[in-house]
Amino acid sequence: MRKVIIVLVLTIISTFSCKSDDDNSNNTCNVSNLVEDLAWLNKIVEDIKQSTQVHEAYVYKSTYEGKTVFVIGNCCATCNSLTLVAYCNGEFVFNLDNEDDKNAYNKFLASYQGDLVWASPDFVCND
Repeated sequence: MRKVIIVLVLTIISTFSCKSDDDNSNNTCNVSNLVEDLAWLNKIVEDIKQSTQVHEAYVYKSTYEGKTVFVIGNCCATCNSLTLVAYCNGEFVFNLDNEDDKNAYNKFLASYQGDLVWASPDFVCND
C-alpha cells in the first residue's frame, strides 16, 4: 500500500511540474521548422535574402512575458532601421506609437537573450 501511495504521489508531482506550454519545447510555435513552417517568417527571410543587407540580418527566438517572440533585425551601424519583435502568429509585440510600448521595446531589446534561428551563411555581425 505504501508503494502505491509513493507511486501515486510521484505521478501527481511529475504531472503538475511538467509544462504543457509548447513555447518551451523544441517544437516552438507548434511547428518543427520555424523559418519554413511559419509563412510570415518565411516571407521575411526570403525578402531579406534578396536584399543588400542579407549578410547583416538575423532572426533570434526569445521570450517576452512568457511567450515566444522573434527578434528580426540587422547589425548595420549606418542603416536607419527598426528591429522587429513578433509573436508566433506574426503579430508585432510592440506598438511604437504608444509611449509605454516604446519604453518596453527599448528595455526588451537592451536585455533580451535568444537563440539564433536564421542568419546568412556569410553573416558578418559579431556577438
